[in-house]
Amino acid sequence: MRRFAITFVVIPVLLLLSLTACSGSDPSNTAVTAVTTINITPTTISMNKGDVLQLSPVARSASGGAVAADFTFTSSNSSLLSITPAGLMCAGTWDPKFAVGIACLPATTSGTSDITITAQSVSVVVKAYVHAKVDIVEVDDVPACVSMGETTQLTASSFTKDAATCAALGAAVPCKLPASTVGPYSWFPTETAVVTIDNTSSATNGVATAGVPGLTGFYAAQANNHSATKNFIACPITSISITVKDSTAAPFTYAKAATKSLVAVVKDSAGKTLDGSKTNASNVVVNAPPISWINSQPLTSTAVVTSATATNTATGTAVNPGPGLFLATCTPTTCNLHLPPVFSNPIVATVSGTSNATIYAASTSSTTLIP
Repeated sequence: MRRFAITFVVIPVLLLLSLTACSGSDPSNTAVTAVTTINITPTTISMNKGDVLQLSPVARSASGGAVAADFTFTSSNSSLLSITPAGLMCAGTWDPKFAVGIACLPATTSGTSDITITAQSVSVVVKAYVHAKVDIVEVDDVPACVSMGETTQLTASSFTKDAATCAALGAAVPCKLPASTVGPYSWFPTETAVVTIDNTSSATNGVATAGVPGLTGFYAAQANNHSATKNFIACPITSISITVKDSTAAPFTYAKAATKSLVAVVKDSAGKTLDGSKTNASNVVVNAPPISWINSQPLTSTAVVTSATATNTATGTAVNPGPGLFLATCTPTTCNLHLPPVFSNPIVATVSGTSNATIYAASTSSTTLIP
């Protein structure tokens, strides 16, 4: 006789991110009672057979404010996934004859159902995947490192320990579930400055974009289970070489108030030069190396980074006669996060002339100043 696992106790899960609905409403309507958007997440839902999940949508007006509204919920495949008028989903069917509480009878097949949430005249559709129990989530191989501003596709796999499912797949326990049955994953990096990972339900799910050079952990999650943490490395900066622009002369001498342009050639462990020349689809620079400039004698010369999108250039300005040196660095916590720092070659800069500055010295108990 076939046995079913029955879920009796439900802990609602609040869903927080947003999915903008398509609606015939006038976008210029700012009335606080008119619904123009329904916020809900995730944009796809992955559920083990017999699981329950509470949908908690939020209706919003054109101005972004929350609107008190009644919701209706429908499932395109109610034999696979049923949903109560209050938005409580069952990966199977609700047992209407159960005397105490509500029982979710697990679905007998795997598949998908489109959940439609409606408030006033606005609707959104969320795809739900129902599948065998996911017992293990593993992230597949990750590149050794990804250069700043570049992308890579991350993938994961889900496994079940259910003997009947594995037998049907002709595989030993635990067996890998077909990707088409479990749906997209949710990705969680520890340091979003080092990497951002696409969590949408589109074909770009799992695309990772390397940010500031450094090391961070991340994991993939699905159906109340998640992988072990894996490392993601945005290729660390390994060398910085600074020169004087339009000149091979170093050290150099310049007169008071004169300026010199300094340029740093920054390379990462993959051999890529990070020079701020790469932009994304929004025309935002994505490979400006996060280096810092140091001047050993700020009273002699100053070093100012010329642009936030071109941190590999700086301008040295002569202030007072005397020697000093310039240095470019890549140091945590702004660069090479959780990795060793890197320092450039120093360039000695001398401001010509005779200093006419006078320093007055005194002890903490004296009554005179000594020039």
